[in-house]
Amino acid sequence: MSENKQYENEYKVQAVKLAKKIGAVKAANELQIPVNTLCGWIQKVKTAELDIGCGERIPEEALSIAKENQQLKKRIKALEKENKRLSEMNEFFGGCSGFFRCRPSEIGKKQRLMYIAIRTDDGRNIGKISFYCNTLQVSRQAFYDYLKRKKKPWKYQPLADAMLKIHAADEENANYGRIRMFQALHIPL
Repeated sequence: MSENKQYENEYKVQAVKLAKKIGAVKAANELQIPVNTLCGWIQKVKTAELDIGCGERIPEEALSIAKENQQLKKRIKALEKENKRLSEMNEFFGGCSGFFRCRPSEIGKKQRLMYIAIRTDDGRNIGKISFYCNTLQVSRQAFYDYLKRKKKPWKYQPLADAMLKIHAADEENANYGRIRMFQALHIPL
């Protein structure tokens, strides 16, 4: 069973320089590393992913200015996208800090779903549902299921209403425990 070895960047640079002098196969044999690994490092030098220093590249290996510019533009675009995502998350977490008072992952799923429902006006503001769900680590399906369940009445609502009615009937009923409340619910008045 072979192990994946991790090589230092300085070692890679020295190996590539040696390969340029004596050839890739001889350098790989001398350094006792796989030829494909050394060839991969040489390829990274050609694409400017591995820097071997100034003046070490021959003109054929150097990236054209247009290619380098294109790579930099892609990198800038990716960084701007990441920056936008992080600022949205920062704004979002700043707004929900009073609601959660701790990290969202420490809050129950139902409370996180409730917060998303509040922020999206029960799903009518669909623009950021996916963002909120990803940020609070719940699936969109769970959110839509929560909205469906939210509209259903509580299954114990009639019982709770009857208990409140008994409680409101007399001041003394405020002292009822579970046994007396059970008896009061089963004896019609």
